[in-house]
Amino acid sequence: MSLHAYQTVFARMTLDPALCRRIRAEGEAALSGYELTPLEVRRLAAIARQPGMKVNCTLSRANRLAAISGLLPRTCELLQDQLRDLLDRFWGQHDMGSLQTLPAGLEFAAFLEREIAAGRVTHPLAAETLASEAAAAKALTARP
Repeated sequence: MSLHAYQTVFARMTLDPALCRRIRAEGEAALSGYELTPLEVRRLAAIARQPGMKVNCTLSRANRLAAISGLLPRTCELLQDQLRDLLDRFWGQHDMGSLQTLPAGLEFAAFLEREIAAGRVTHPLAAETLASEAAAAKALTARP
């Protein structure tokens, strides 16, 4: 069995509702890109169809959002119209394990800095607000 792959896909399903929906829609075929045994594929497809998975996904995303919005509250408020898309892209590209407020917030701040530089975040106050909150967050890690 490929326990690591199984656990990775299970965690990804929890954190990525789009993956969970794709598995429900496409069935086992949606899992073909992962190194899983046939039994693991069947189990994960069955898990994706469970009614409680939607709640599980919501709670997981809420926990991850709390870690980010706790450190960057004004930035999140400012970008609320884009926030879902930004978070989906960020979480799709980054380690799923970081739920700690400071690391998650700093990683998201760095992601937003790149998005602003690339012109994908265009709110006129985004750069200034993010810089202020990121500086405060970084000060929390500074050693006296």
